[in-house]
Amino acid sequence: MTRAGEVLVPWGVDAGDFPASAADAARLGFLVRYAVLAPSGHNTQPWSFRVGGDRLEVLADRPRGLPVVDPDDRELTVSCGAALGMIEHAARGLGVGVLLRSGCGRPPAREPRRAVADVMVP
Repeated sequence: MTRAGEVLVPWGVDAGDFPASAADAARLGFLVRYAVLAPSGHNTQPWSFRVGGDRLEVLADRPRGLPVVDPDDRELTVSCGAALGMIEHAARGLGVGVLLRSGCGRPPAREPRRAVADVMVP
């Protein structure tokens, strides 16, 4: 694959590949393929994801933040919200219901990676 081809790989996600009858972890992992296409402030893509069982955790990845122009992590948080929105829209388009829980009951923290939301397949 050429370098140009590698760059375009994320946009090659195909709804026909969705593992509809697979375990929750596989279905949630597939939705991450859409989440990474979300817009982000200065294209920093300040998110990471952790799939465990029936839960997908969306994490704010502070090392990718912009401390000079975004000292309060507002753009970082909005960018994570955009990724979460992509998950919700992709799930709806695939006919999958998801339960979104923002904040996860935890106060905002200044740690390098903090959970901003959980996604579950009910």
